Amino acid sequence: MSDVGILILDADKSSRVALQHLLGSEGWRVHFVAEPRHLLQALAAGAWSLAIVNATMAPPEGDLFPILRDLAHAEGVTVAATDASASPAPKTSPAPEVVRKRRLRVLFVVPAEFAGEVVPHLEREELPYSIRPYHLHDFFEKITDLLIEAGAIAHAKQHSRFESASRERSGNAAKNPGSSSMFASRTDYQMSEEEIAEYEREEEQQRRKKAKKEDESSW
Repeated sequence: MSDVGILILDADKSSRVALQHLLGSEGWRVHFVAEPRHLLQALAAGAWSLAIVNATMAPPEGDLFPILRDLAHAEGVTVAATDASASPAPKTSPAPEVVRKRRLRVLFVVPAEFAGEVVPHLEREELPYSIRPYHLHDFFEKITDLLIEAGAIAHAKQHSRFESASRERSGNAAKNPGSSSMFASRTDYQMSEEEIAEYEREEEQQRRKKAKKEDESSW
């Protein structure tokens, strides 16, 4: 089972399907809850690297928001790496303990129609957020960055299929001072079924190529 656990609070069916395709295809553990009280129960019961929360279900004036805010800003815990004792060093020169830091990161998803009233609160509290509808590439990049911060993954995949698209959007944002490199307008942010299908096709091609290389190397 993957060490990367992502807990999602969202009752929107289409959003849940899209997130399952996107995150599940990476081999990460994805668990959905549709009620705020179930989110707190799941947080207490399991080990999670990231919580993705629909901001309309945890509004700034609600009881859940300050809890998520405090969790997002809490210091991580330092734990020994799983392979720290795999190769014991000679007694005369003990190797330093290999440790890594873990923390829960929280990403708020804000439907575009509520951005005006919610985003100022998130920015004031320095909490990461993404506007929905979002672009698949940018959203995945945001999640990857947060998982790195959480200590759940060491680094983003090299030669990511999202890299070129992200750089292109950053360049366009620089030409347009009124836009942000992190966000785009509502019309630019679409996670369509076609885009998800294309993503899955590329994943399948990558798996086949990897399997073919492994077969060839065994000869």
